[in-house]
Amino acid sequence: MSDQVNTKNQNITIKLKGNYQMFDQLCGLYESGELEKALGISILELEAFSFKKNTTEQEEIVPEVKIVDIAKVPPNTMTDQESAIATISPIIETIKNEVNSLFDFWLDRLGNQGFKTAALGNSTSRKKVIQLNQHLIELIFTIDEINDTEIRIYLKIRPQNGKGYLPENLIVSVFDEEGEFFPSQKTNHQTNILDLTVGHSFICKNNDYFKISFTLNKITVIESFPE
Repeated sequence: MSDQVNTKNQNITIKLKGNYQMFDQLCGLYESGELEKALGISILELEAFSFKKNTTEQEEIVPEVKIVDIAKVPPNTMTDQESAIATISPIIETIKNEVNSLFDFWLDRLGNQGFKTAALGNSTSRKKVIQLNQHLIELIFTIDEINDTEIRIYLKIRPQNGKGYLPENLIVSVFDEEGEFFPSQKTNHQTNILDLTVGHSFICKNNDYFKISFTLNKITVIESFPE
């Protein structure tokens, strides 16, 4: 997270609309220090209040106040033995979306999906090993921040550690619920890298998602983003 983003997020006030059961869970996590750890931010104060209709006008003229309706967030179905942090994980993710830029959100989610830092020049890149039959390949994300709500993504496929060639006849596609973003690419016997986004401006905004499919010898692996 850049210094500029940190400065902007230091004084954000978030008001959570919901029932007291949810708020009690958040208070317990706050008192134990787990809430700050889960959100990745410093919490100065957590306070309960009655949300009244006549406060709407006041909130509209104070732009740094964000209102998150946690009553609309579907709770996970958890057992008594599972931790409270997992019980309210959808609420945690909702709050994180409010206080983090889209760039930080994506880096966090890629980390949760097993992506590691990739040293590729000065860019912010992450890589993950995908197994297809006996073949190990790397999916590389490079992300440029446009602003707090938009990022540009570059996608590349290469052999593990960039050594050798990709398996022949590997087909890679990028798509969402409406279909492919751009044409699928297929390897030959001497393909050492697939640049999936070459010639395309692949920009993601809040709530955008997509999938990447890898097909080799009738075996298909699908990775979903963000997850």
